[in-house]
Amino acid sequence: MKIFKFSTKTLLVLAVICGQYHLALSQEQSTGSGLYGQALGSFVGCCSDPDIKPYGNSIDFTSQGLGVEITNQFFNLGVLFGRGASPFVTSTVVTIDGDRPLSCINKQCLSGQPNFSGQEFFMFRDPVQNKWAGVQKVGVSIGVCNNVGSCFIAAYAVNAGPHDPPIAIAINKNTGFQFLSIERASADIGMVWTGDWGDPWGSAINCVTFSTPVVTNDTLPDTLIAPSPEKVPSLSPWGLAVLFLLIVASIRFVWLRRRQLSLPAALVILLSIFAVSFYFSSGM
Repeated sequence: MKIFKFSTKTLLVLAVICGQYHLALSQEQSTGSGLYGQALGSFVGCCSDPDIKPYGNSIDFTSQGLGVEITNQFFNLGVLFGRGASPFVTSTVVTIDGDRPLSCINKQCLSGQPNFSGQEFFMFRDPVQNKWAGVQKVGVSIGVCNNVGSCFIAAYAVNAGPHDPPIAIAINKNTGFQFLSIERASADIGMVWTGDWGDPWGSAINCVTFSTPVVTNDTLPDTLIAPSPEKVPSLSPWGLAVLFLLIVASIRFVWLRRRQLSLPAALVILLSIFAVSFYFSSGM
C-alpha cells in the first residue's frame, strides 16, 4: 500500500502539527457554526460585549443580591432557574465573578453549586397556565473558559424525559468569556443546561437571552425530573484529521510488526489506540 511509504514518525508529527495549528487558529477566531457556539473571539464577560445577541428577552443578575438563590424571580418572563424548576437539579446562586473587569456593571453572575463548579439549569413555561413553553433561540455569556471545548450550552426538547439526549449543543471554540447560543427552526427548546466539563477554573453565566416563549399544549408534571447534562463527544474536521493520522500510524506500526504480534494482541493495540486517539481529538 502506498500509504505505508510514510514512516510512523512522519504520521505522528503530522498529527501533532495539525492539532497545534488548529489550537492556534481557535485563539483568533471562531470556527463554530450551526449547532456550535457563535463566539467571535475572547471578550470580557460584560452584557455589552459585541458577541451577545439580543433575542428579545434578556436577564442579568445585577438586581439580585449576592448569595441569593435564583428560582422563580423571573417567572413573569416564563423562565424558572435551578430548584425553582426541579428539586433534583443543582441550586443556582448569585455570586461575584472576579474575572470580569471593574468596568463591567454585570459582575454579578449565576453559578450552579458549589460556586463555579456546578452547572446551571433553566426551563421555559407559561406564567399563567401550568403548561410547557418553548423558545426558538437561547444564549448565555459564560466563562472563563480556559480550554477549547470546556464550556457548553445544551438544549432539550419541550417535555423531554430524564434520559433524552439534547436536541442541540454548543461548545466554546475559543478561550475566555464566550457567548454560546443555539438557534432552532422552531420554538422547541424547553430546557437548558449550561456550565463546563471540568474546566480548571470553573465557570458561571450571565446575560441570558432568549426569544419569546411559545406556550404548548403539554401540561407540566407535578415534579420535573430534568435530563442529565452529560458530555457528548464529537469530532470537528480538525479532530477527524488528527484521528485519521493517528489511526494510520497505529495500523502501520502493527503491520510492520505483524510477525512479532499475535492477532489478539494486534487487535487490542489497534482498539486501544483508537480509543485514546478519539478522546484526545474529540476536544478539537
